Amino acid sequence: MARSGSEYGFQDPRNLIPGDWKYRPTIHHRFTDAEDVIALAARETSQWKQRASRSVDLELGTRTWDEAVALARYGWPAGRHQLVRDLNIHATLTKTDLAPRWSFDYAGAYPDVPRFLGGEMDCMVDTRPDQRAVRPIVRIAVSPITFSHVKFEAVSHWGAALVSWIDELEYAGQRVEVTWISCSKPDTATLQEIAIFTAHPRFTVSFCLKKADQPLEIDRLAFWIMHLAAQRRIQFAVKEQFPAIEYAFQLYGQPEQNPSILAPLCSPDTLILMVGEGAASVAEGLEWLRKTAATHFENTYAAT
Repeated sequence: MARSGSEYGFQDPRNLIPGDWKYRPTIHHRFTDAEDVIALAARETSQWKQRASRSVDLELGTRTWDEAVALARYGWPAGRHQLVRDLNIHATLTKTDLAPRWSFDYAGAYPDVPRFLGGEMDCMVDTRPDQRAVRPIVRIAVSPITFSHVKFEAVSHWGAALVSWIDELEYAGQRVEVTWISCSKPDTATLQEIAIFTAHPRFTVSFCLKKADQPLEIDRLAFWIMHLAAQRRIQFAVKEQFPAIEYAFQLYGQPEQNPSILAPLCSPDTLILMVGEGAASVAEGLEWLRKTAATHFENTYAAT
């Protein structure tokens, strides 16, 4: 979860970027998974003189950097408990296996005694997994960006609704892939940039949080979607691995709140979801997700 407004650090009001400025092409760092992100973020060397990711500051979501890494790797139990309490989603915490289907044939694993005694030729029993029809993968990209006035309860309701919706889709036979994506834009500029009305590029980090064939890990999803440290420590640490001159001169920028900016960075069929205002209740969040998805997929398939 990240708050709108300046992410961290002092911003010089004389050099603030107006909203109608152009930005250079977005820098997009795609990672395989959370471990891939952490491996880069955990490097102790950096060209940045001061690294907010390593600060002892509760405003970054955790007291220390090591606490944030542990949550990123192993999940956030408190966040999981909040989600479960919000929705009572115990049933979604276990992976659903393929249901067995018994069939009779001339050969098989073992005989069916009544059919054998009755003289039936196809008296052998075989067990095969009941494969559901393969459907297109539902691809979702979730940005943790929200607003400063939004309470944690609203974010938790939104997260619980997301978990419920994913479980709903997978129970119906869909496969769901979830990508975590965070995009920031610089909010200060050099005098040269001011002269040409062009700012430094946006900076984007993304990775696969859940593959289509993986079960949903509530603990991890809770951290990456709902915890401040995902953005303010891990994402900051990734930025700190790139030359400061390339990104806002050791300032961390401002979260990008416009989903249309993220769309070109994802596959065309990806549904982009912003935490935004959160949800007043799980039911409200679930209804919004269903309607948003229906509109997105209707438009996507209409264009193909």
